[in-house]
Amino acid sequence: MKVFLGRRIIPLLVLFVLLSGRSAETQTRRDDWKFVNVSSDLLRKLSYSLEDAPFIGEEREQLYRQIVAGLRGYDFLAGWEPEKVRETVLTARVGTVQLSGEATKQFLVQAPREFCGNGGCPFWILVARQRGLRVALSAGAGALILRKTTSQGFHDLVTVWHRGGGEAGYEVYRWNGREYKRFDCYIVADQGGAAPVITDCR
Repeated sequence: MKVFLGRRIIPLLVLFVLLSGRSAETQTRRDDWKFVNVSSDLLRKLSYSLEDAPFIGEEREQLYRQIVAGLRGYDFLAGWEPEKVRETVLTARVGTVQLSGEATKQFLVQAPREFCGNGGCPFWILVARQRGLRVALSAGAGALILRKTTSQGFHDLVTVWHRGGGEAGYEVYRWNGREYKRFDCYIVADQGGAAPVITDCR
């Protein structure tokens, strides 16, 4: 009987350890607020405009078309003359990013400032494929953080947007093999020096 009980207790202890580990993981995966600074923000590292970026071949025109397509939801854009649209879109900030070990190029594009708000700016991540550039993520943010963790070979990403009142929203994106999909969303409320309060997005 003692041996039988021992065999029953060991699996229960293992299960407890596994559950405890999952709980700890849930807590630590929401610590992106610790790493938001100028050096970690990918958007702040964009040093070129679409007009002066050292792109080759059709890359510039492909990016231009993708930006215009991504901005179609803005009503005031429809009233602009084609010359003004092109002049404005060419001021978008662009650059290449290394999100995976793939040899293909990955581009990060931030919309022109005319389309930005208090919380941040629209941006896109595009991946080069045989048939051209494909949008892997379309979102908006005041900051974009590259996590050390990866999903299917691509780094996880975190967008940060300012909500006002000492609050900031964080959205975590993971690669699913074709594009980035939102995995988690939470709000961090600053407590003036104390540990922040973290809640789920509402």
